Amino acid sequence: MKVANIKEREIRANELVTEAKLANFAFLANMLLDLFGLDVAFQKYVKPKREGQIVEMHFPTLNGSITFILTRDRKEFQAQVKKPENPVAKVIINVKREKTTLLAGKIIRLKSNIFGLMRIFPHILTRKLKIKGSWAAAIALCRVLMVGKNQIYKEK
Repeated sequence: MKVANIKEREIRANELVTEAKLANFAFLANMLLDLFGLDVAFQKYVKPKREGQIVEMHFPTLNGSITFILTRDRKEFQAQVKKPENPVAKVIINVKREKTTLLAGKIIRLKSNIFGLMRIFPHILTRKLKIKGSWAAAIALCRVLMVGKNQIYKEK
């Protein structure tokens, strides 16, 4: 009986750790876009017909998802840790557990232009990054998340 309790605790502890990692990533995405996000990117890449669409970012190694609702206003953009009911697109980050934050951080630091998208393309070819559903909505999410054009990233 004690062995079963210990295993249940270990399983629950691992679930809490992965949930905390997802919550931290969602919180950081919200904070980065609030501080460094560009209003121009939201207006340019989230078309009126895409506004309100749900895009899911799924992490198979963490066994969880982050839900993004596309909006044209940067202040209303929210990332939530939950499984969406009916996502338009699903971006799957399929890398080892230790490298999930590295790949997501790399996407966030890129510039939101064609060259930034070209730097994501090798990850799509190697299947580290998979897109299911609407490619336009998934690319709009990626371009909104890219804050590399902000003044803080400019070299002096």
